Amino acid sequence: MLICIILVTLAYTASSIAVNYNTNHILEYVKRNNYPIEVHNLNTSDGYELNIHRIPHGLDNNSSSGNRSVILLVHGLQESAEHWMINGNKSLAFLLANLGYDVWMANARGTYHSRGHTRYDTSNPEYWDFSWHEIGLYDHPATIDYILSKTGVSKLSYIGHSQGVTSFLALTSIYPEYNDKIKIMIGLAPAAYMAHVKNPVFMAMSRVWELNLMPDIWRSLPAGASAKQWIHYLQLVRSGYFRQYEYQGIENVLRYGRLDPPTYDLDKVTAKIALYYSQNDWLAQPQDVRRLRDELPNVVVDHLVIYEGFNHWDFLFAKDVVELLYNNVIEALSKYNE
Repeated sequence: MLICIILVTLAYTASSIAVNYNTNHILEYVKRNNYPIEVHNLNTSDGYELNIHRIPHGLDNNSSSGNRSVILLVHGLQESAEHWMINGNKSLAFLLANLGYDVWMANARGTYHSRGHTRYDTSNPEYWDFSWHEIGLYDHPATIDYILSKTGVSKLSYIGHSQGVTSFLALTSIYPEYNDKIKIMIGLAPAAYMAHVKNPVFMAMSRVWELNLMPDIWRSLPAGASAKQWIHYLQLVRSGYFRQYEYQGIENVLRYGRLDPPTYDLDKVTAKIALYYSQNDWLAQPQDVRRLRDELPNVVVDHLVIYEGFNHWDFLFAKDVVELLYNNVIEALSKYNE
């Protein structure tokens, strides 16, 4: 119970300190590593104004022209696009750009980079009335359609970390037509079923990141989220189901026509899926990921990271993340990049 209170408090606190955050940090990371960067603005159908970032080419390519495979990186809870670039030349965004990918990075509603709305400002509680469910149903369609239109391609590859997987599953189970726009979805630390979540305080301390990354990591965490996102995850832990947000009393009946929220129909998630997970991940435990694997119809990669100490944040920040994870991810992208 104490952990629940801490997590929800963290979400509210992140919202209140947003005005003090320097959103130019993301440009600093890119400039520091000599990559090009673009910022694109778009609106969702429910009024949220999003900023997404693009690295159109790598260091050895002096233009964004040519037939480049398009890839979208989607961050986890309390993260942002920055976290794909913090780890220097081991950052996944930079690795993919140098391999010839046209790299796009989302910033979900509520993060420091996507705080706009056509009707509400962040002091209005109505602004924060969303979970990762709405990120999947509104942010992702707007982002994917914008990128496909801008690049002229019909499909893209998708890499999600944690919540980036959760929201993808919400999207493709409710709007299955979006499966046809995805070459492959790479799920890093995929959060869906959460019956076996462990104590986050102890597990997060079990692995040491590069010490010189710590200032960048902590100045960009938390990146902003709603309390409802946290609560929705806590509901999954409590129920053991992967289902929509649970409201109080009669509101479930009014919204869903039933007492309990509906489960996400994973049979409708037909895109190719690659799952990468680890033994020491306090949020995406192997038992839960394997349950997810068994319910998805098109899993093409099931990969447990061999290092037993690899945890939830190591998917982004580990000093040996390339050898332990990204080389395998890149191989899967190449194999299924059709």
